[in-house]
Amino acid sequence: MNKRHSFSVSVIIPCFNAQASISDAVASARRQQNVDLEIICINDHSSDTCPQILSALASQGEITYLNNEHDKGAANARNLGLENARGEYIQFLDADDLLLENKLCRQIGIMVKNNADFVAGAYQYQNLSRDCSMHYPDPDPWLGLIASKFGRTSANLFRKSALVALGGWSARQKSSQEYELMYRLLKNNQKPTLDNQPGALICATPGSISQSNLLDNSWRFIELRTRIIDYLKATGQLTQTHLALYSEVCRRSRDEVAHLSDKPELIC
Repeated sequence: MNKRHSFSVSVIIPCFNAQASISDAVASARRQQNVDLEIICINDHSSDTCPQILSALASQGEITYLNNEHDKGAANARNLGLENARGEYIQFLDADDLLLENKLCRQIGIMVKNNADFVAGAYQYQNLSRDCSMHYPDPDPWLGLIASKFGRTSANLFRKSALVALGGWSARQKSSQEYELMYRLLKNNQKPTLDNQPGALICATPGSISQSNLLDNSWRFIELRTRIIDYLKATGQLTQTHLALYSEVCRRSRDEVAHLSDKPELIC
């Protein structure tokens, strides 16, 4: 880790069969300026050439390479990276996403200025047709969590101490993982702040999405939002705006599953 700069950041990249994108993801992290940077890549039992690519990057001193002998999932891989991270700030980066210019330095500055524990960041989203759209975090953290408008894994930045206090990511949460993490951060009185300048390019990739996965993900999405509503009610923070948004996003989640179930050609 370079010691010329005062702010240290660990970029943690879980890798599962990411041979097509991992080199670009690492390069986007290495282009970040004015921070003491380390990049930790965790191979999560890949069956493609990703392990060889990571070994080559590690031999060139570009990354720290950790290896899971068994597929333990992204949450466990991120936690392994967190355990080995030396940075004061933590950037989780999915292997098919890219960090945009000066993302880390800018977001650290925002966190320091606002005495915050994590940043919910704006991002660009590129679909499979390579069309891009812009997404911005909701100024209200609870509305943002309910509506999935409070950044994304690669768009956000965290203070390491805040993550360690929670025990990191929940391996039991198979989807909506970053939103479950941020829910626990807010419950633990960790302060969020916003970055409305896009800091990451989130890239859709073809995947294997079975009908059962769609149903399970929809259930987990709704279950997490129900937990949020229950917490807000128990703490006297619940408003009609929260309830109306909760009803709307749950309805949309159910409708989306029904739509895709009727169109199997849309399920990869």
